[in-house]
Amino acid sequence: MDPRAPKSRDRSPDTAAVARGPRPVLAVSNRWRTFEEIPSPPRADCWLPFTWDTKGTPQHGIWLTSEVAAWHGLFAALDELGQGLPDGSVPVEDEADAIIACCWRYGSYFDLLTAGELYPPFRTDENLSRVCDYEMKRINLEFSSGVAAWLDDRERSPSKLHRRARAAIAYLPMPWRDLREDRWIEAVQLSSARRARKLESINAPHLARDHASASNVDYEHHLRQEANYVVSVCFRNGPIENFHAGRWCHGRDVPGFLRFYPREVTKLADDVAANMAICLMERDSLDPQLLRVIHAMGSPHNWSLTKESSPIRFDGMPGAEPLDARVGYLAQRFPTRFGDDFDGIVPTADQRLHNET
Repeated sequence: MDPRAPKSRDRSPDTAAVARGPRPVLAVSNRWRTFEEIPSPPRADCWLPFTWDTKGTPQHGIWLTSEVAAWHGLFAALDELGQGLPDGSVPVEDEADAIIACCWRYGSYFDLLTAGELYPPFRTDENLSRVCDYEMKRINLEFSSGVAAWLDDRERSPSKLHRRARAAIAYLPMPWRDLREDRWIEAVQLSSARRARKLESINAPHLARDHASASNVDYEHHLRQEANYVVSVCFRNGPIENFHAGRWCHGRDVPGFLRFYPREVTKLADDVAANMAICLMERDSLDPQLLRVIHAMGSPHNWSLTKESSPIRFDGMPGAEPLDARVGYLAQRFPTRFGDDFDGIVPTADQRLHNET
């Protein structure tokens, strides 16, 4: 069986070598699908209530804080599951899908936006904004920091990374792989070749002199600079902006509403995976000096090179009760996302909560 062929719910030929036994599990479901088990649950971390004044009326809001992205636990779980898998290289499309699944779909705050109570206006009014600036910032940070860690393992421990990618393909639901046409990878390769020809025409030494301060960074920061560039190109400047832009609605100012429906997630993931595959092809084929300049020029200048998460502010609704009770309700109804051990007391967090990049 061709290793490029398995679908996301299929078990690859390598999977038989995995010892079956207890493992950390997250149940993923929606109204029309049965539960599927994936390793390592991403969860809401710490809630910090606050009260603010809106035109003379007190309004109750709540912060959601986090210092560690969910991809850490997901990487660890997949590394354990993949110990018995082959460590040879994997097809570029498989690695791209594994990165998308581990660092974004299931390994970032985005996963919390795929569960929750229905908010009907999101289904009927495409002009409503579903993701606020705080949420977009956290997704960008967690996605980028995960990609940087992935690229670091790619350089330092390629065998470990190949096993992790195989485990991700075998264990993580990736419905976008099921819907692809046979010529998907050919279209990606064609786009990569066209883009490579344009990039190779760049005068790298000349641009390197103009961007010396940005390109002459240490190894760790350069990886994060590259990751920021990749996330910006593959995700932030793509179709996700259609969900970020739009009119305000309280569906995003109160925690616990479902923001992305399964078909929307599948379409987004397939688009991001195609762009990720192109970036991986460029990384393996273009001159490293040229890539360093491209990453220095193309990475957003105000994105962090060190942080991996950030707090999210929910403003609540005028005249509404404090959001503590809603958080407790969410913890009971959606325990895998919002916590099944919530005791009714909102934890505090000793953390700066300003909007810092």
